[in-house]
Amino acid sequence: MKVPASTVAEIDLGALAHNLAAIRSSLRPGVGILAAVKADAYGHGAVAVSRTLEREGVSMLGVARIEEGMELRRGGVELPILVLSGVPVGGVPPFESLEEHLMEVVRHRLTPVLYDVGVALAIDRLLQKRDLDRSDGMPPQTRLDYHLKIDTGMGRIGVQTEEIRSAVEILSRCKNLRLTGALTHFADADSDAKDAQEFTRRQYQRFQAAMPALRGIADGDESLLFHASNSAAALTGVATDLDLVRPGIALYGAQPSDAFRGIRLKPVLKLSTRVLFVKEVPPGATISYGRTFVADRATKIATLPVGYGDGYSRALSNKGEVLIHGRRAPIVGRVCMDLTMVDVSGIPDVVAGDEVVLLGTQGDAQMTAEELASKAGTISYEVFTSISKRVPRVFRNAPHGSKAT
Repeated sequence: MKVPASTVAEIDLGALAHNLAAIRSSLRPGVGILAAVKADAYGHGAVAVSRTLEREGVSMLGVARIEEGMELRRGGVELPILVLSGVPVGGVPPFESLEEHLMEVVRHRLTPVLYDVGVALAIDRLLQKRDLDRSDGMPPQTRLDYHLKIDTGMGRIGVQTEEIRSAVEILSRCKNLRLTGALTHFADADSDAKDAQEFTRRQYQRFQAAMPALRGIADGDESLLFHASNSAAALTGVATDLDLVRPGIALYGAQPSDAFRGIRLKPVLKLSTRVLFVKEVPPGATISYGRTFVADRATKIATLPVGYGDGYSRALSNKGEVLIHGRRAPIVGRVCMDLTMVDVSGIPDVVAGDEVVLLGTQGDAQMTAEELASKAGTISYEVFTSISKRVPRVFRNAPHGSKAT
């Protein structure tokens, strides 16, 4: 018999659909949504989330790696999938070569982002070779669709804006590749500081300046998909006049930054556990590794079966809080790999088995991802993606007709 897990992450697919609708309502008609489901849908469960988003009518899905796209295809997802980090040049596990990576891209109908003309040329040569030698058993394919990444100021990957013309000249000779879209990424769109807004504006201008040359690769094809807006930009109307927006964190009900307080989104994930053990310790007793907490009075301690092995940050030691009986209980001592201790002296009748909410709502009380992130010195993105695989995801409130499981 399977024993239910004490610690679970509940995923509210209805809230996911609500957030998608809220984002969509702010866009002009005709703008598509490329939903970011990389990193296991920000820790929310990529296949179930993607099935729901597919049912709700998004245009494309965005993953970071080829393996993530393969997982979605195995899960029955049919939408176009863009691999945002492209195709690795060399042998990167689980594949030994660029050719093996490329074959999986073709086999699973993925669209890679290309960011370097050298990589594009290598892929073009491999596709030409494959076209001449059908011994791999793959279905015939005339050209591989791709999106081109333009670096307008993020400084990670992409063709530099000053190299656009030379890149276009080279890419236009790649007969086995077909440009179907182009993108850039904003570095500071989640800030409301004046200099950040100005930098975002300059990035967008650089991208717009590159667009005519990019259309030249596709012989002036007006059907090219241009996109730049992440959650922050989409929620503030920056670059939403392009073909697609790329929301990520907003889909999951968290704000891109403090600058976005007040925008109505519903949290999608609730992380909860159960009290494992309750005891009272005398004044002077110490709790957990390093004895960083010393009781100054008789203290009632509840031990929780959750720790940094589950993705509950060690940085919350002696500063985080949890919800029990709708009230806040402070973490005492260091968060361990598998266990965390909290002070429940001020909460009557706490016993083993009581629900503990680490992230989400309990009664009228709420613990937000933003609050956890602030106390841990990080961002809500990391709060979500840190929740480990050993925490089961339980999906509920799937919209009518959704194929989510």
